Amino acid sequence: MFKKLLYILAGIITGTILIYLVEMLGHLIYPPPEGLDVNDTEALKDIIKDLPTGALLFVLLAYALGSFGGGLISGILSKSSKIINSIIVGAVLMILGFINLFMIPHPVWFSIVSLLLYIPSAYFGGRVSMKLSGSR
Repeated sequence: MFKKLLYILAGIITGTILIYLVEMLGHLIYPPPEGLDVNDTEALKDIIKDLPTGALLFVLLAYALGSFGGGLISGILSKSSKIINSIIVGAVLMILGFINLFMIPHPVWFSIVSLLLYIPSAYFGGRVSMKLSGSR
């Protein structure tokens, strides 16, 4: 049981790091305004409502790749329950994403799509881990 929790935690950490890295890549393409205080919720609300669609799509890509990677790592590490562990990783990342959406309002379309990405992406990562390990 303890190992299962460690594998899930490894997936969550991996997913979070991947999300961060892809978002940073997005910031290179769509730089945030100079002097932005990320702790200022009101400033973030104003910026998000004016973001180009491409910047928001980069964030969605980050969520999908992070969930996929987290599910993949959790699945690779797990000897059994690969899919279940991967889905748990996706669910935890989705909860964290929901908290982010609650704290900083985003466009409705973005909120819906983002919440629909986490679990399927993590599931797919778990499926790929099964193929890599030869599991059925």
